[in-house]
Amino acid sequence: MGKPPAITKPSAAATARKERLMQRRLAQLDVLSQIDCLRTLPDEEREHLVDVCVLRAFRTGEDVISYSQPANLFFCLLQGAAELRICSMGKHEVLSGVLQTGDCFGEGPLFGDFFRRIRVTTTERCDMLQANITELRSLLPVMPTFQEILRQKFVYRMAHSVLARVPLFKHLEPAQQRQINDMLIIERHAADTTLLEQNQPGNGLHIIGAGKVEIERDGQTIATLSEGDFLGELVLQQERSYPATARALTRVETLMLPVEAWHHWLNGHPETQSHFQHMLQERQARYDWLEHDQKYQRYRALIMSHGLLRGSHLLVQDLDHCVDDCNECEQACADRHGQRRLALHGARIGHYDVVSTCRQCRVDAECVAACPEDAFVWYHNGALQITDACTGCQECLPACPYTAITSVPRTTPEPTDLHQRLQSTLERWWQPFGAILPFRWHQLTSRIRADKCDLCADYDDLACVAQCPHQAMKLVPIEEIFPL
Repeated sequence: MGKPPAITKPSAAATARKERLMQRRLAQLDVLSQIDCLRTLPDEEREHLVDVCVLRAFRTGEDVISYSQPANLFFCLLQGAAELRICSMGKHEVLSGVLQTGDCFGEGPLFGDFFRRIRVTTTERCDMLQANITELRSLLPVMPTFQEILRQKFVYRMAHSVLARVPLFKHLEPAQQRQINDMLIIERHAADTTLLEQNQPGNGLHIIGAGKVEIERDGQTIATLSEGDFLGELVLQQERSYPATARALTRVETLMLPVEAWHHWLNGHPETQSHFQHMLQERQARYDWLEHDQKYQRYRALIMSHGLLRGSHLLVQDLDHCVDDCNECEQACADRHGQRRLALHGARIGHYDVVSTCRQCRVDAECVAACPEDAFVWYHNGALQITDACTGCQECLPACPYTAITSVPRTTPEPTDLHQRLQSTLERWWQPFGAILPFRWHQLTSRIRADKCDLCADYDDLACVAQCPHQAMKLVPIEEIFPL
C-alpha cells in the first residue's frame, strides 16, 4: 500500500496573513454597523455587503458622481460632507440635499429612472465605501432589509426633488420643504384601483413613486403619469374636488400629503399661507379658464391630437416675448444638428405655442414599439435618443403619430464596389434561408438613418433655448400649462 498523502501545515506567514484578513473583515463589518442607514441590517446581509465594498477617499471639491458618468456606483459616506444636485430636463441644476456622515447615495438605478443625471460634490474631505450597482443588484434577492432601506431612501429623496418643482412648494425654504416631506404617507394601490375620482373630494397631493397612473376626464384618457409625476395639487384647497379620475394602470406606490396635515402646517406659517392663497387664486383662475372658456373643447382636441400630455415636459414659445419671423431657434437647431428637429406654430395654448417636435412619450411610445433593432433608448437627460443601432429601416417614421421623426443622411462612407460585389454574393448564398431569416443587407449599408429631437442630449444646453434672443423659447413641465 502506498503512503497516505502528507498533510501540509500552513506556514506561519500564511496563518498571519489569514488572521490579518479576518481582522480587516471584522473591522469593515464594524464600520458598516455604525453607518446610520445600515444599523438595522441583519448580520448575514452585512456580510454580503462587505464582500462588494471598497474604501475610497475624495478631496474637497471633488466630483464623486458627475453628469458625464454612467450611474453605476453606490456609496456610503463614512466621514465628511457632500452636496447632491439633480440636473432637470431643462439642464437646470437643483440642489437636492446635503449628504453627511452616515448617508448613502447612488441607489437610484436600482429602483427607477428618476435620478438619471445627478452630481455629488464633496464640500470637505470624505471617506466612503463604494459598491458596483451591478454587483449590488445581484445581491438584493438575498438582502431584503437592505433593499427596503434603499427603496425608502430612493422614494423619499425623489419626493423631496418633486416637491421642489410643485408650484405650491417650490418657493418654500429648504427647511420648510423638509417639513412637508416628513408629512408624506406611503400608499400602495393595486392595478385598476382609483386614486382620485372626478368631481369628488380628494384626500391630498399624490407623488408617484413607482408604477403608472392613467388620467381620465369625462371617460376620455388625457394623460398617463409615472414615476416622479404628481397629481391632486388643487385638492389641497379646502372643499376642492378633483377635475379628473386617476386610475392605477399597474401596481402603484405613491407618497401622499394629506389635506388635513397640510392645512395644519399652513396655519402655523401665516407668511406662507398668504402666498399659498394668492397662488391658488391664480391657478384656480387658470383652471376655470381652461374648463369654461369657449375654446376649451378645441384645446382638448389639441391636447389629444398633438400628444401634449404624453411626456413630462413641453418645448414652448412664450408668445408674449416672441418676435414674428425671428426663427433663431429653428436656425440654432439646424446649425447644431445639421437639420432642423423642430417646427414653430404647433399647438396654440393660451399665450404658449407648443413647438412641433418629439414629445418624449414616457409610456407606450409608438416609435420604440415599431423599431426592430431596439435603437431607441432613454438617455440620462430624460429624453428618447436614437442610437447607432438604427439601420435606417424607417419603421419608426409612420409609427410616430406626431410626424416628429425624419430620415437624414448617414455620415458613414458610402458602400464601395467591393461592398456591392460582397452584397451580391451574400444575397445569393442566403437565398435558401430567406423565408426563415430575411437578409436585410440594405439596412446594414443604408445611407440614411432616423433622426428626432433628443433635447440636445450630448450637449450642456438646448440650442433653441440658449440661442433665443428674446428668451421666449422654454422647456417647461406640463403641469405649468395643464393643471391636472
